[in-house]
Amino acid sequence: MRSIRIVFIFVLPCLYMLTPSLLEGEDQFDNPKFGTYFFYWHDCPYNNCETPAMIYHPTGSYTRYSSMDKSWYAFEILDMMHAGINYIFPVCWGNQPTLPYFRISVLSNLAEAIRDTGSSVKVGLFDDTTSECAEWNYYNGRDYAPNPPMPLDDANNWKYFYERKIRPFFQTFPTSLWATHNGRSVEEGGRPIIIVYVGIYFTGHQSSDEMWMAIKADFSEDFTDGNGKGIIPFLVLENTWFVYNEDLTSVVDGRYRWGAALYGFNSTKTRNYRVSAVGPGYDDRLVQHSGRYQPRNKDIHQYPGPPDYFLKTEFAKIPKDAIFNPDAETKHLILIETWNELFEGTAMERCYDYPAPSGGFLEEAFYINRLKRLINGYKFRQGRQYTLALISGDGGTTDPPPKTYIYDEGTRVILKAVPETHYGFSHWCGDVSGTKNSISLSMDSHKTVMANFIWLIYSPLNFKGHKVLNRSLFLAEYINVLTWEKNPDNENIVAYRIYKIEGDNQTFLVELDAHTFLYWHRQVEKDRPYRYAISAVNHEGREGEPAYISVK
Repeated sequence: MRSIRIVFIFVLPCLYMLTPSLLEGEDQFDNPKFGTYFFYWHDCPYNNCETPAMIYHPTGSYTRYSSMDKSWYAFEILDMMHAGINYIFPVCWGNQPTLPYFRISVLSNLAEAIRDTGSSVKVGLFDDTTSECAEWNYYNGRDYAPNPPMPLDDANNWKYFYERKIRPFFQTFPTSLWATHNGRSVEEGGRPIIIVYVGIYFTGHQSSDEMWMAIKADFSEDFTDGNGKGIIPFLVLENTWFVYNEDLTSVVDGRYRWGAALYGFNSTKTRNYRVSAVGPGYDDRLVQHSGRYQPRNKDIHQYPGPPDYFLKTEFAKIPKDAIFNPDAETKHLILIETWNELFEGTAMERCYDYPAPSGGFLEEAFYINRLKRLINGYKFRQGRQYTLALISGDGGTTDPPPKTYIYDEGTRVILKAVPETHYGFSHWCGDVSGTKNSISLSMDSHKTVMANFIWLIYSPLNFKGHKVLNRSLFLAEYINVLTWEKNPDNENIVAYRIYKIEGDNQTFLVELDAHTFLYWHRQVEKDRPYRYAISAVNHEGREGEPAYISVK
């Protein structure tokens, strides 16, 4: 496709001239398909542009980064192709009543741009359900906002899904541009993909299964393939819908979980269809008062790495079953969250202010190229790879250091726990167990391993003892007098415990408070030797290493 790219340079405005040196080649793969969410709610330089709430700022946003401009779509499509994206899912808010640049009608520019570039990218629908509820409120005399929630048990409200969004969206694109569940044309059984956002903006969920069945039926009446056969859409719902109505399981074709850019990789299989998702990181602190933040250069456990560390380590968790069995019945859609959500900091597109670890900024196409390498590596690398998330608790570290590593299948890894001063190694947990400081494991799956450490409790100092005769008018007894001193390296000591040692047996004698440093073991035998152990006890009830003495 490089020849197509070169030809297109001459028809784009100079602002959008591509930089081939920053981009790499493209490829096609039948299964899995890679898709991404695409936001077209910008109309630069006039509307929703260069706002203070944007985390990153795209190249060209001072001029015509606009849903009204066909060349903008073409620019983004060509970059998606080079990144390895097969499917684009415009984030649709229907016919937004107040923002003309964010209506379905502007997507005709996207359809024309795909045609003009000769792109193989296909288009599916991402139904942002915020808009159904907001539009319902708007046309009922309230603000355009997703509150109060829209009742689904009123069938009159279903039009906000189908008549006002789904139908006009697919009418905008010829069936040849539809993203289908199996990558084939509708005449070959391909079904257009509809991905639906969360179900939290609605009530009356007991009717949601009936609603979606009705929408599928209406779609098959309104849309037919070249043979006149009705087309049934392929419905993929976000997991929150099933919290309210488990009956949806029989209606949907797939399910997924939103939030991969913040919470990390997720994957859900429904019958013979798997949807996986990853993202580069997340940052909505300029939008939300108490925003959420997942740095791009830290793994899910917040250990630092290169600029694409979060994306790279989460990407490695994507299952590869379809790669090693191309004829597998299960189809796999892998979603990149997102291409250009600038207010939540999940963009992959060209931006001029992605920060570099050493200061300054990364090249504008940095994440496009990184995504391309990850996709190519996923498809064509021989053998599986697995992640090892290595974590250390308070009081120590590990060798190798804590972070997320990626290993080829079968690699043997040696892990060592390294305690800090005044700490001791306690145990491993997660996908391994044991108390040995050094362990070896085989990378045959994704693993999380944590080294746990404990604050050391040192033995009391100067533990001494001697035998004395205690004589009175009517009684004589021998007493072993035991004394000791506190250890200044200990913290939070609340007691001392003293034991009598006889061979391999240990008998508890007494527990004394932390301010007592003297104990009389009374009525001992005159000529019998005694052996004692004393341990400090902390506020958790944990005993430390004992000190020993013998008294003859």
